[in-house]
Amino acid sequence: MMLAEVGAPSSPAGIDNVLLDNVHAGVGVVRDGRFMYVNRCLAGMLGYDLAHMLAGMEAIAIVHPDDRPVVLETIRRRDDGEVTAPYDIRLVADGRRVLHVRVCGVFINFRGVRANLVTM
Repeated sequence: MMLAEVGAPSSPAGIDNVLLDNVHAGVGVVRDGRFMYVNRCLAGMLGYDLAHMLAGMEAIAIVHPDDRPVVLETIRRRDDGEVTAPYDIRLVADGRRVLHVRVCGVFINFRGVRANLVTM
């Protein structure tokens, strides 16, 4: 499976952040269940501060409890090499509001490590 390279040497420094922070979709990079990157749109739609999300917040914490099994199974299938289709889930924003989103995920190489790029 080919992994996309985010922050590749051919990219001007910071261009990824400029692009991703100005896109009107939530974008996150997750490794070992924790956020490694979150764009402003995702933090804003969830009502969290960027620093809070990047300080070790577990990504599954934003998923509605009833939808967590679907998310974990999809991640497992992706780990096994399957290309997964976009799917619909609910997120819990700032601990109480429910948001309905379509999630797309793919493995990428992020800062030299394999991680999940998730858009919603």
